[in-house]
Amino acid sequence: MIQEPNTPSIDSLKGGTVSWMARNPVAANLLMVMLMLAGFSALLNLKQEKFPEFVIDGITVNVAYPGSGPEEIEQGILLAIEEAVSSIDDVKKVSSTASEGYGGVVIELEGKIDSSVTLSEVKNKIDSISSFPDLAERPRIRLMRFQNRVLELGISGFQDERTLLDYTEHIRDELLQRDGISQIEIWDERALRVAIEVPEQTLRAHRLTLQGIAQSISSTALELPAGSIRAEGGEILLRTQERRDYAREFYDIPVVSGENGALLKLGDIAAIKETFEEAEKESFLNGKPVLRLAVYRVGDQTPISVVDAVKAYLEESETRRPHGIDVTILFDESDEYRDRIYLLQRNAVLGLILVLLLLGLFLEPRLAFWVTIGIPISIVGSFVVLSITGASINMISLFAFIVTLGIVVDDAIVVGENIYEMRERGIPHLQATILGAKQITGPVVFAVLTNIAAFLPLTMVPGAEGRLFYQIPAVAISVLVLSLIESLYVLPAHLASKKKDGWFIRFIGAPQRRFNPALRRFIDRFYAPLVRKAAHHKGLTLSIGVASLILCVGVIQGGILKFTFLPRMDQDIALAQIVMPYGSPYETSQEIRRQMDQAAQRALQKLEDPSAARGIFSRVGNSFDVFPDPIGGDGPHVISAYVGLKPTSERIISARQFAEAWREEIG
Repeated sequence: MIQEPNTPSIDSLKGGTVSWMARNPVAANLLMVMLMLAGFSALLNLKQEKFPEFVIDGITVNVAYPGSGPEEIEQGILLAIEEAVSSIDDVKKVSSTASEGYGGVVIELEGKIDSSVTLSEVKNKIDSISSFPDLAERPRIRLMRFQNRVLELGISGFQDERTLLDYTEHIRDELLQRDGISQIEIWDERALRVAIEVPEQTLRAHRLTLQGIAQSISSTALELPAGSIRAEGGEILLRTQERRDYAREFYDIPVVSGENGALLKLGDIAAIKETFEEAEKESFLNGKPVLRLAVYRVGDQTPISVVDAVKAYLEESETRRPHGIDVTILFDESDEYRDRIYLLQRNAVLGLILVLLLLGLFLEPRLAFWVTIGIPISIVGSFVVLSITGASINMISLFAFIVTLGIVVDDAIVVGENIYEMRERGIPHLQATILGAKQITGPVVFAVLTNIAAFLPLTMVPGAEGRLFYQIPAVAISVLVLSLIESLYVLPAHLASKKKDGWFIRFIGAPQRRFNPALRRFIDRFYAPLVRKAAHHKGLTLSIGVASLILCVGVIQGGILKFTFLPRMDQDIALAQIVMPYGSPYETSQEIRRQMDQAAQRALQKLEDPSAARGIFSRVGNSFDVFPDPIGGDGPHVISAYVGLKPTSERIISARQFAEAWREEIG
């Protein structure tokens, strides 16, 4: 190779940060090590979750009014709440739903406001309402928040309801005592009540009324602060601690006291027992009564760590489990999270190998290696930026990492190829590196800025969708910025010095020495003449491009290439719901629920994969949020069911196949 004339001297290339970093490899290596160490440190502190946890721009108000109908709920509760909150400035829309014994209000808020301030205003407005019915329970007011439920357990058995509830609470309490588990909810249970029954003849005999007995109970069974007394030894707090939670604690409540000191206690005249609220609802798992435990990820916990802790507990407690009670994992979101991480790791490894092999054919092996190293440096270094933006490691950000794997290496390839071209012209290594990097700095910077500009609009999406989509530009922009820094400051320093190739480098570089001359011949004989003809016949070239664009649009518009907002992916759950006419008999709903269970079992047998299901869950009285609200709200006319499926690697059928077979069997 002969050095080209008019090659800039090394002294003339000293200006600029790119030149300084190329001539100081220690600084470049220090920058690389700092990026890697800081990235790994930030990764350990990044929140890991399946989907980003965020507060939705809305407030829910729920009021229970046992024994009332939808009209009473609407007139006595919902209209008063709507009127009270509609005057708040940040309220965008108010919608309410009335059902038997229950009313709910959803307050949509304007975007980009402090939801906690509006929540306080809503609470003050509702607390000032004095027209609520006396038997209505206290309103429950909370911000709408997306919670990360990672696991769902079903505790089923033919034991009585109290035994099943006690054991479910026992499991919950033991799980909460474990490190790494902080939030668990019990689903499908009926509320415990203390029932006090007084025969009518007893009331007449003692000249009592139910209202009078109720007043005696409310004035006795209470926990009430009574101020404080200052004494010589300090301040003494006064408090009435007569709270009673169990039936046995109500027996000694005085109902009537005579002048001679005789007392008539509640236990003397009433039958007191603990029972469950009377509600026409039931839940079954594989034909057995069931209660469910929903396990959530909170704080710095990860879906994988929470699920592993629960599974470890289930293995340890299996021998201590009461006979006849089964504990089943119905839903495990960590499976999909693990699969996404595995997909990212597999794509990253395959990408590194492909880039290394292909660049090894076009460029020298040492240059190909350092270009390839830019991929992990950029990705690991981006964790530092992610920790500042507030993003997390979740399904959406992992998808963004997968997308950027194909973009991140472009900068390093362009810089490395230009440096290689300078060397091919006979320019010394240091001069070729500085000159090649400087020549391409402008185009590379603007290419990165163009990619960043393409992702920026996703940061401006309002509402809940914007909080989800924000993860994509946060990852993409972080990786692109780090790839630019790596390709302009770290890569040139590794290519600046000329080192003698050892036998290993010469061995792996043999294919490149054979392939490069063939590539040159292809460029000179075919590619370059074609480019010259295309540039000479501008009209024809432009026409071919427009025709290709029209063809692509026709393929999409003609339905040859299907369009969907989100790709169809196999799920681990299949849901079904039947809504009967409002007021249908509870017995009819029970029979339909049993038919749905049997239909699911027949569908699994029909598809010849009976072990594909984790469990068949069905219930009467509640609907699923993914379906439209049933007419009349939740009640005994609503029958819902779902079948939790094992991970795709453990079954031969898809969720779609099962859903279609289940639909046919239900009829």
